[in-house]
Amino acid sequence: MTVNRALVKCETSEGMFSNEVAVTLESNDGRISLFADKDLIREKGGSSYLIVNLISPPGKAGLATVLLPSESFEKGTRWVDIAQNLVAAI
Repeated sequence: MTVNRALVKCETSEGMFSNEVAVTLESNDGRISLFADKDLIREKGGSSYLIVNLISPPGKAGLATVLLPSESFEKGTRWVDIAQNLVAAI
């Protein structure tokens, strides 16, 4: 198993505290949301990206499994599958 850091395209808005942002992103099962530290957000070409740990398991064509920095509200887990085309190298 290979673990790498990667960027996942997301939308951001103000968080509850000054050092965090609210993050929304598309998972394989629909939109999910979570809070993340502001330092984990990168801006590229007018879009926002969340830094995650990427794990590319065999047998999941077109999907990447990522470890989010905190649990999503909808799933109650940090592990989600995301379309490979929404994941970019850092």
